[in-house]
Amino acid sequence: MTETAIARNIATPIKSLTEAGARHQLDDLEKSIRRMMPGAKIRKAESDDEDVIDTRRVLQLTRLLMPASVSGNHSAAEKLRAYKNPEQCLTNFCSWHDEKKTDAAARAKYDFTVQIAPHALQEYQKWETHSAWNGHQIWGETKKGGRAVRRDANNKVVWVSPGIIFPLMAAQSEFAVKDAGGQWSLKKPTRFREEEMVLRTVNQFRAHNSDPMVMGRSEAAYDALRIYPQTLVEVLRELSSGK
Repeated sequence: MTETAIARNIATPIKSLTEAGARHQLDDLEKSIRRMMPGAKIRKAESDDEDVIDTRRVLQLTRLLMPASVSGNHSAAEKLRAYKNPEQCLTNFCSWHDEKKTDAAARAKYDFTVQIAPHALQEYQKWETHSAWNGHQIWGETKKGGRAVRRDANNKVVWVSPGIIFPLMAAQSEFAVKDAGGQWSLKKPTRFREEEMVLRTVNQFRAHNSDPMVMGRSEAAYDALRIYPQTLVEVLRELSSGK
């Protein structure tokens, strides 16, 4: 019945999100999010009302957190895909869903995405409203890249442009770990300083002419922000091994 309904709509191109929802390719994703965020709903059709979580944004965030050991891709295109092509993130996820029973790599990517999704949402919400942004004088409006931040009536930052947040989020992939039961989550070292992460992000923002769009599309920004968590993880790993 579902396939017939989809085929019937080929004449008037159906949105890929609506198709994914109709084929139940998003069900596991929503169930995973609900385990940590009871009652949460993700958008499964373009016609869904606004009181739902943006599914494409979820898949963008999970893609940012996916380590190369799972993605199997170290290219610049992979680093920038989440920011530049959210539709591709959805298309890929649907392919992994369909191929997970016959393709081990697809299964690994699918499982990671489903399991890390609620962590990714909570992580993004935290960084977007982190108090450390208030310690830096970031202009709300930029000349070319649109709005960088929004502030409330008390002049506190309550929103940060995705172009600034995405490279920061991608750096958190260094903290993605799989436990003995095969479940993915984010595990940050106690030595990790969020204020330091924000400072480094602000420095990259200024180094990219204070333009969120340029920063979000800059491979250099992603590489630079990865250095701090990557170095921390490597040093702590060496210390624990006694080297």
